[in-house]
Amino acid sequence: MKDRTRSLSPEVLAACFAFLDLGELVSASHVSWAWRAAALSFPSLWSHIDLDAPYEISGRPLHLAVSRAGQLPLDFRYCDPCGLPTDSMVQAVGQYFHRFSSFKWNCGLCAIDINRPAPLLREFCCYDWMCIVPPDFLGGSVGALRTLHLEGAMFPDSCRTLATVTDLRANYPGFATENPRFHLIFDLCPRLKVLHLRHITGEPGRELPAGPAPRTLRKVTLESSRSCDFQQLYTAWGLWFVADVHLRMPFDVSFPLSPVIDEVVGLSVPFESTDDVHIIAELSGARMRKVTCDDLPDVGYLVPALAEMLQDHAMLSHMQTLSVPLGVLDHALAGAYHWPRLAHLTVHIYAHELSEMRPYDQGYPGISWELLNCLRSAPALESLALHIHSLDDASEPRTVRDAQNLQEYLSKLEGCIPRLIRVYGFPEAVVRDMRTLEVTEPHVLFQ
Repeated sequence: MKDRTRSLSPEVLAACFAFLDLGELVSASHVSWAWRAAALSFPSLWSHIDLDAPYEISGRPLHLAVSRAGQLPLDFRYCDPCGLPTDSMVQAVGQYFHRFSSFKWNCGLCAIDINRPAPLLREFCCYDWMCIVPPDFLGGSVGALRTLHLEGAMFPDSCRTLATVTDLRANYPGFATENPRFHLIFDLCPRLKVLHLRHITGEPGRELPAGPAPRTLRKVTLESSRSCDFQQLYTAWGLWFVADVHLRMPFDVSFPLSPVIDEVVGLSVPFESTDDVHIIAELSGARMRKVTCDDLPDVGYLVPALAEMLQDHAMLSHMQTLSVPLGVLDHALAGAYHWPRLAHLTVHIYAHELSEMRPYDQGYPGISWELLNCLRSAPALESLALHIHSLDDASEPRTVRDAQNLQEYLSKLEGCIPRLIRVYGFPEAVVRDMRTLEVTEPHVLFQ
């Protein structure tokens, strides 16, 4: 068979080689003289060193890559989660540490001297269970460091190196014998733009910064599996100015959501699983807020709280779009609350909201649409969409008869809902059949 790669220029071959990891690149350089010449002619191919190590790998691959990378800065990643690095690897890392532009390490870190100067290093990521950041981290001087991701972190009282960090991700250490000093984060990293803290406990001695947060912040993610009051923290840090905030916490401390979603103009409450609920809010000024309530016994536990949230007139006085489960909407509208600026409503109808089913003559369960009667209390809308989510496997698939019943029920709400309603979630065959029927008022468009 003719070798079609013979007609490729060295530049094109090198562009193909850029998709290979280090081991594959070494193999490619031994295929032919043409391939070897292309691989060795472009030092940038060797400056990205990605090693998924078998047990007890030596430092030889790192030496080889550096010898072929010329004087270029090095992007280095090493993964060996099953063991400690060999002495040979530790020595090689120490020898070239000053050359690293990025350093990603998924292995025991204790043998690596992270006090070594690294003037080119912009990204330091350690996925070992614990990383103790020393005062003389990376030489203890201000350098190029921008990204710092640590699986488990212990911070020092002071460290000049951290002053330039703009992207910080850190987990509270699970077995720390001393205070991890998370309360010093804003002092250590005054230029933060992205902050992601996980496994926050809120226990005495493990306090977070008192605030206010640096005005440079653009994205904040806080995660806790315990009763840590992020909403109080939201106010103390003054996070109202931050473009993107995500709070993940247990459902019993999630409500009320004010002030997190004050000035909301668009609100979405999808039920994506049985034990998590995401509340996604678009605020004025293109700011986004997401609150995830987890560890739910069942999403139904949150329905009363979500309905009460939707009855907060002051918080929702500017809301223009709403996407919400039908059961939540039914409870919210029962209080005769109205959203004066609401124009676009999307209603998600889930299986558990259709649990009161009427039997067909054939013995299959039918769907009751009676909860849709709550739409009579909705404000005047410009658009209305219904998303019908799958029933359980034991139920008969949604049929033309179900679609016709929905259409008939919506006709009873004429004058209370828009003249066009879009419906999603029926099988394609049902959608085709419904489109052949006579158009009714209001017009129900199955898609």
